[in-house]
Amino acid sequence: MSSIRNKGLKAAGIALVVLLLAYFGIRYYFTDRYYYGTHINGIDVSFKTLAESEALLKSEIENYVLEIKGIDVASETITAADVGLELKSENKLLELKADQNASSWFLSLFSAQHLNLNDVVVYDDAKLSNRIADLECLDPGNVIEPKSAYIEFEGGAFKIVPEVTGNRLDEDKLREAIKEAVNSEAGSIDLDEKGLYDKPAYTSESPEVKAALEVAGKYASTSITYERSGEDIVADAALISQWVNIDENFKVSIDEAKVSQFVDELAGKYNTYKTPRSFKTSLGTTVTISRGDYGWRINSQAEKDVILKAVADGQKIVREPDYLQKAASHGAADYGSTYLEISLSAQHAWFYKNGVLIAHGDVVTGDVENGTTTPTGIYRLKYKDKDATLRGEDYESDVAYWMPFNGDVGFHDASWRSKFGGDIYLTNGSHGCVNAPYSLAQAVFNNISAGNAVIVYR
Repeated sequence: MSSIRNKGLKAAGIALVVLLLAYFGIRYYFTDRYYYGTHINGIDVSFKTLAESEALLKSEIENYVLEIKGIDVASETITAADVGLELKSENKLLELKADQNASSWFLSLFSAQHLNLNDVVVYDDAKLSNRIADLECLDPGNVIEPKSAYIEFEGGAFKIVPEVTGNRLDEDKLREAIKEAVNSEAGSIDLDEKGLYDKPAYTSESPEVKAALEVAGKYASTSITYERSGEDIVADAALISQWVNIDENFKVSIDEAKVSQFVDELAGKYNTYKTPRSFKTSLGTTVTISRGDYGWRINSQAEKDVILKAVADGQKIVREPDYLQKAASHGAADYGSTYLEISLSAQHAWFYKNGVLIAHGDVVTGDVENGTTTPTGIYRLKYKDKDATLRGEDYESDVAYWMPFNGDVGFHDASWRSKFGGDIYLTNGSHGCVNAPYSLAQAVFNNISAGNAVIVYR
């Protein structure tokens, strides 16, 4: 019995010794080796000595390749040789090994250990910068500039022209991203995923672009028609689109200078104020009338304001321009068919009403010798007044019918005269007014209205 017991104790002792020898042997084995499952900077160094680990890390670094993936160009690579990449561990491997407790090697059997060496990979910064500068993705010949979406007028309407994404890189960000990848020994870098491309400021989906399109479209929906005999003048989408400004931030405005230009062109077609006219006289001759204040005259500022409001509201309107002054009719004979005609050379006056000659007769006009000749031109009758007193520096005259047309120059009766016509005006004319017999002045007075044309010619 005791013999069996002794044998058992002996066997147990031998087993314990073997286990102890194995434990301390393995512990000794891992004195300068990394445990099973140990990775340094992603490289498996299980069971490797410090020297073997360093050699492996150096080999990995010497064979390092960074793949650069971009858009519109083939992927490129940067190698360790390109940038002088190398390992400078400087006892850091030893420090990592020292952190592994030799007595706890058996724990590595149950979990992997991932270690990182920081600041051990070095490269030549100048070489890296040169290599980056040589990348095809930075070659100006391969670069497509990004371009924001914009709005243009085409086919009768405003539309959004989509943006150009382009492939221009932010070089500063690119360098930082590549340096970071090299330092961390990353295998690849996707420039688009990293957000390294310059992007258009605005796309077709940008709220600012859509809002600008809506406003511009509203403006272009405007239609302003000026009805004019034989030639309507229309401000439509094609024209109004030229007035619309959309700035780089998609703020929409109306170019008031261009609206003013349109109003000026409108005035050029409507205005007859102070423009030469051909006039067929009662004597059968044709004269040109180029002076006076009669005629159509558009109120440019008021018309501009109407147009700006109409465009802002997207109105469709038919209108006559806003006038500072109106004439009898549109066209060359804007004085219409009711007017007072005075010939200085014939010393005769005719009054037509609705095309019918109502009265005519000889008159006396301004004194030529004294330099008070009646001014020629086409004028508006300013008003008419009965029983007026005319006053000047050296005269005071009572008249029954006073009809001024050019300042203090007017048409009136002259009871102090017994004769009219002939050459009286050459040396014994008026102070500039047109003196008429009582009956002629009365007939004109009873039929003429303020605003009717008074046409005076030689």
